[in-house]
Amino acid sequence: MQFVPLPECSASSCRKTLSHRAGFQILALWVAALIGRGLNPAPDMTRREAHSGQPPPLKDFSRPSRILGAMGVSVGYLFASMAILSGVAACASNPYSAPRASWRGEAEDACLASGQVRPSAFVQPMSPLGGRGSCGLEHPFKVGAALNGSVAVSPPAIIDCPMTASINRWMMRSVQPAAQAYLRSRVVEIRQIASYGCRTRDNYGVTLSEHAFGNALDVAAFRFADGREISVVRDWGRGGPAEQAFLQAAFAGACAEFDTVLGPGSDPFHYNHFHLDLLRTNAAGSHHLCQPRPYGEVPVADLPARDSIGTVAKTPLSFVARGHESF
Repeated sequence: MQFVPLPECSASSCRKTLSHRAGFQILALWVAALIGRGLNPAPDMTRREAHSGQPPPLKDFSRPSRILGAMGVSVGYLFASMAILSGVAACASNPYSAPRASWRGEAEDACLASGQVRPSAFVQPMSPLGGRGSCGLEHPFKVGAALNGSVAVSPPAIIDCPMTASINRWMMRSVQPAAQAYLRSRVVEIRQIASYGCRTRDNYGVTLSEHAFGNALDVAAFRFADGREISVVRDWGRGGPAEQAFLQAAFAGACAEFDTVLGPGSDPFHYNHFHLDLLRTNAAGSHHLCQPRPYGEVPVADLPARDSIGTVAKTPLSFVARGHESF
């Protein structure tokens, strides 16, 4: 299936925008003419004066109305030019008009062909989703639970195949081992606050968010089989030692699984959740964008094997923010 792009500023809409700007230019020039001539008219030099060889009489600029009259046309041109330039800039900087990267379809096809994600009562295929510009998913899934239904996802998330597979691996390799190691329990539910949504980064950025492609999930809390709930906003910095260690271990494991992971301390937008996505450009070689990072700049994936449970550190890590990336 091919998406039908619905950019905010397509060629036709740009033409419409520029036509509005041209109308504004005409209005600005008309106002300038009124200022220059209507308030204090100054007749043009007559034909006799033109052939007499005598210079025309000097204009009287002693009154404000005459000064404004002389400036009117210039100001009109200035406003009109600014209006046209703003129309062109709006088309050039429109994030929704950016073409859809080819690697997205390739990653989706590879995931579907691998059989990592299979339809079930918990992972339900949906019809293709189109959106503004290049937003949307060709093969969306409504995911109500991970790990064959053993970990509920509340509310159900709309994500693509690669994210669905990665959530399962993260839960199996990192989250559940950390829950057992630090809390002697298991996670039975994750609370998510954002999955698919056609928007820019942080809702006002100049680049589309990975949420716009169903390639991201924001996780805010974990509920355990013994009834406890650990939330990112409450327990990341103020929870008990076991709660903090669990969240840090889950975060560290996410950095080894996803291409972008942002949490409290990365920027003001991620104070209450873990942002997880698979933006391929953030995974050049072994590089992953993980903020905040452990002190010492030791990549989470390179932590010593003797100090890990799967991909999770046994001992709590000290984190520090590096940079201000936001998604």
